[in-house]
Amino acid sequence: MVLYIAHRCVLHTGKLIHSILCVVCAYMCIGCNDPSPSDPADQNLQGTLVLTFSPGKLFPGKTIEPDVDMSLTAFDVFGSGPGEAMFEEADIPHSSVFQLSLVPGLWEIYVDGKNKDGVVIGTGEGTIQLKAGMVMNETIHVVPMEGRGFLSITISWPDSVLADPAVSGELTAVGSSAQSMAFTPDPDGLSATYQDSLGSGYYSITMQLADAGEPVWGTTEAGRVMSGYTSSRSYQLQEAVNRSGYGFEVIDDLQNSIDITLSGMIENLLPGEEMTVAANTSEPVDAYQWYLQGEPITDATTDSITLGSNLDAGVYWLDVLVQSGVVLSSERTIFRILQTEDDGTQIGPLVINEFMANPEQVSDSDGEWFEVVNIGSSAVDLETWVIRDEGSNSHTINQSLVIPPDEFLVFGNNAADSTNGGISVDYEYQGISLSNGNADAILLVRDDGTIIDAVRWKGASQLPVAEGASTAL
Repeated sequence: MVLYIAHRCVLHTGKLIHSILCVVCAYMCIGCNDPSPSDPADQNLQGTLVLTFSPGKLFPGKTIEPDVDMSLTAFDVFGSGPGEAMFEEADIPHSSVFQLSLVPGLWEIYVDGKNKDGVVIGTGEGTIQLKAGMVMNETIHVVPMEGRGFLSITISWPDSVLADPAVSGELTAVGSSAQSMAFTPDPDGLSATYQDSLGSGYYSITMQLADAGEPVWGTTEAGRVMSGYTSSRSYQLQEAVNRSGYGFEVIDDLQNSIDITLSGMIENLLPGEEMTVAANTSEPVDAYQWYLQGEPITDATTDSITLGSNLDAGVYWLDVLVQSGVVLSSERTIFRILQTEDDGTQIGPLVINEFMANPEQVSDSDGEWFEVVNIGSSAVDLETWVIRDEGSNSHTINQSLVIPPDEFLVFGNNAADSTNGGISVDYEYQGISLSNGNADAILLVRDDGTIIDAVRWKGASQLPVAEGASTAL
């Protein structure tokens, strides 16, 4: 009698993610008749149990996950057979092969799948009837542990950012109705926490933060709960660039079950412009849902979405939630609708925030300068960009000049701080002169000709220029 049990990892689209133990049984008898199961001599026959294990991961994941390693690395296999026949093998590495002699008859086989720490993360059992002269096929599913686990989510924000904060949420198990999430505010008024015991499985989790009843942030995530463990995530609110929303940093770096790659994003859009964002998944999925600021977008249930043309200036969070059977996963991108002035000048992501047109301690030809800040979320290389006024002054930046997010660069006509009044200049330009008495301007122009920001003083702008003082905007 030969019994083969092989382990391999598969992803089901049914009720559970599981690995499969495939069992093949065969009895070979040479030079004899096939004994009947009732023949007492049949009980004296011996068979061989051969088990081969290969690597597998019981729960491939990429979302809010339990705090336990989900990779299968070892197995405990045991069984009971005819009479009081039994066997037990513990800590079988996934790459090992071993064999046992067994008598024909009805066997109950049990398997515990363990991770590298020896924690049982999946179990399975099956009944195998070994018969002479027949090949039997049996499947044992190693599935997640049944029971209840815990979900813990904390959202926090800096002091003085929100006047009257309130957090709400809903979670929905696959195939079930939504249930509300009760967030408990902390006494300091700077965070709120949700904790509850839930049945094992996948959930979609929607959360919103409001200030005085007005939504200021929202998100939809995929989460998984496992019996006896806690799945947790913390969100820490950062300062906002404008009133369109608040940026959050996900502290935990947990993996979701389905890899999603977003393409087609445009970080900065002018009013009226639009973009098409596509969600590319590592495997086929059953359903898509897109969310903007945590709210579901009506009819946005395909693998791509076109948006932007009807949005006001501000910062936006675009999420996609995908489902494959009971597996949920989510991905996000952030984009900005840029503000423009009446003359079509684009504001951002680079802004001129200060300039010195009339130095007092040194001459104009040594001490003029202006400063630029990056209010965007990505670094910008200004090589081939143009600095000019609205007359004949013009200078093309002739080297790589990178300005990271939230950083500043100082441009000046003299980079030597010993003669320019003590200013630390990052880039020295030529051909630009900032007027003291007449109307003048500084224009920052992208290499495609788009005016990214412009500062005008005197003349129609009425912006004054004082001797020995910089003008901060």
